[in-house]
Amino acid sequence: MCGIAGILHCNRNERVSESVIHSMCEAIVHRGPDDAGYYISERIGLGMRRLSIIDLVTGHQPIHNEDKTIWLVFNGEIYNFPELRAELINKGHEFYTHSDTEVIVHLYEDEGVDCFKRLNGMFAVAIWDDTEELLVLARDRLGKKPLYYAFDGKRLIIASELKSMLSVPNFKREINLKAMDYYLSFGCVPGDLAFFEGVNKLPAGHSLVYKNNSIDVSPYWCLEFGNASEDKGESYYIDTLRELFLDSVKKRMISDVPLGAFLSGGVDSSIVVAAMAQIGVKDIKTFTIGFEEENYSELPYAREVADLLGTNHYEMIVNPEMTQLLPELVWFLDEPFADSSAIPTYYVSKLARSKVTVALSGDGGDELFAGYKRYLDPPLAKAIQSVPEALRLKVINKLSAYVPSGLKGAKLLKSASGDAFDYYSSKINYFNAEKKALLYSKNIKQKMNNHDMPLEWLRDYFNEFDKASDISRRQYTDMKMYLTDTILTKVDRASMAVSLETRAPFLDYRIVEFAGTIPDRYKMPYGRTKHILKEMIRGVIPQNIIDREKRGFAIPKHIWFRGQLKEFTADILLSSAAREREYFNMSYIENLLKEHSSSRYDFSDQIWALICLELWHLKYIN
Repeated sequence: MCGIAGILHCNRNERVSESVIHSMCEAIVHRGPDDAGYYISERIGLGMRRLSIIDLVTGHQPIHNEDKTIWLVFNGEIYNFPELRAELINKGHEFYTHSDTEVIVHLYEDEGVDCFKRLNGMFAVAIWDDTEELLVLARDRLGKKPLYYAFDGKRLIIASELKSMLSVPNFKREINLKAMDYYLSFGCVPGDLAFFEGVNKLPAGHSLVYKNNSIDVSPYWCLEFGNASEDKGESYYIDTLRELFLDSVKKRMISDVPLGAFLSGGVDSSIVVAAMAQIGVKDIKTFTIGFEEENYSELPYAREVADLLGTNHYEMIVNPEMTQLLPELVWFLDEPFADSSAIPTYYVSKLARSKVTVALSGDGGDELFAGYKRYLDPPLAKAIQSVPEALRLKVINKLSAYVPSGLKGAKLLKSASGDAFDYYSSKINYFNAEKKALLYSKNIKQKMNNHDMPLEWLRDYFNEFDKASDISRRQYTDMKMYLTDTILTKVDRASMAVSLETRAPFLDYRIVEFAGTIPDRYKMPYGRTKHILKEMIRGVIPQNIIDREKRGFAIPKHIWFRGQLKEFTADILLSSAAREREYFNMSYIENLLKEHSSSRYDFSDQIWALICLELWHLKYIN
C-alpha cells in the first residue's frame, strides 16, 4: 500500500523540481512510512511512499520494464498477480522483483491501457511511457484507492491525496462551490468533484491518458445491476457465492506481513472471519471497538463470534477526546467528510495496526446483497404512493409542508409523496434543497444558480437502468456514489491515517458482477435483508448474529452535541472565521443548534457536516 504523486510539464523545456516531488510525498508519509522512491526525468517527476506488504526486499518503487522505457508508481494490491506473472514470463518478459507491481508494467507493455481490465485488485497507478511520451493513470473498478489530478494545459499534477497538491508552487486554494453544494447534500464530495477548483478525482473504473498536451478520461469497466436474465434457483446463487467468496478471501491472504480482520459482530465481518477459518488460516487476529454508551457497542456480539471461531480477539472501549481528535481526523480525511462512522473506523484501525499491517473488512456486503432498509419502501410510503399522483401532489405535499423537518417521520412523509427515487434519496441526504435555501447566505445562493442540483445528478444514476426494479436501482445508485465516495473513502483515509492496509473480499469484481445477476426474489424476501448472504452462512455462525437487527458503525453524536460537545460546536460554527466566509445564514445555524439542544429534534447529522466543513477550512485554507 502506498501513496503516489507526480508532475508532468507540457512544455518539454520545463524541468520538474525534485524537491517539490519530495514535498508532495512527505505530505502523505502516513500512507507509506516504510520507503520512498522517485523517478525524475526532465519534465516528468513521479514519487511514492511505500507501506511494504508484498516483496519486502526487492519491491522498491518506481518499477520499470526491461529497457527502462516504462516507469510506474502504484498504490494498492493486485490479487491475481501470481497467475499474470506466470503468463508474462511464458511470453518472454524478465522480472527483477517478486512484487505485484511489476506485473502491471509488463502487462502494459503487451496490452496498453486495456491491461487494467485484467487486474483483480485495488489500485491507483501512474505509468510514464517514455517512448510514446504518454502518462497513463488508472483507478480500480470501485474506487477503493484514491487518485486526484489537476490539468490546466501547462502541467498535469497527480496525487493520492489532495493535501499533496498544497506543496506545488502556485497551486490555488480556491474553493469549488459546486463541490461544497454536493457535500452538504451527501456528506461527501462525490464523483469526479474535488474541493479545490481545477482539481478532479479520476472516477472509479476509469483511465486517463495524457498525450500531446491533452487528456482523455474514459471507462474501462462498467457496472451493471439488476440484469438477471434467468432465475437459476436459490441454491445456485448461494453455492456460487460461497465458491467465489472463499476464493476472494484466499486471494486476499497473500501478504509478507501480519494480517487480521475487523470483527463488529455483524453479518458481513463475521462471514469474512468465518471464511478465513474455513480456508485454514491459523491464529486469526480480530479487532473490535465499542463506546461507553451501551447502545453504541457491539462488543458482546463480536466476542461471541470470536469465541466460536477461535480467533485471537482484541477489543477496546474508547472515550474519545473529540475536540482534539476531530481536527486531526479532518486532516487525514483530506476533504470535508460528514460520515461520523469515520471515528470508530479510525479507532478500530488504530487497534488493529498495533498487531497487524493488513486487515480484512466486510465492506460492500450491504450494497451488493441488499442490506439497507432504504431499499424497500415502508408501508406508509407504499400507501401514500398508491394515491393518484394529482391528489398526492395537491393534498399530501401541502400537509407535509406543515410538518417540522426535525420531527420523526417528517422525512418519510415528505419523500413518500414523491416517486420511487425520493424515499431512497431522503435517507442519504443531509441538507435538502429546502434546508440549503435557508442555510446559504444570499451571496452563495446567487453563485449556486448555475450549478446542477445534486439530487438530479444522483437521479441520473437511478435512471440508468430504468427497466430494473427499484431495489436494484437503489443498490446500483449506492454503489456509484455511497459505496465509493462514503464507505470506501472513509475506510481508506481512516486506515491509512495509521498506516494500515484494508482489504474487502466482498468487493472482488467477480462477486460484484455476480451480485448484479441475482433475481429480486432472493434479495429481500418478506423484507429480510441480505437473504442470500445469510443463507450462505447459516449453520456456520450463530443464529442470533445472522438475524439480529443491523446496527451500523454509529457514534452517540446527538448526545455529545447536547452535552460534552455543545460549547465546542458553538465555538466552531459561530466563530468569527466562520462568519467572515459569508457562506451561511448564521441565524439559521444558531437556530439549528438551539433546536437540537432542546431534545425535541435531532439535527446531529447536519451539525456534524457543518463542523467538519469548518474544521477543514481551518486546516486547509486558514
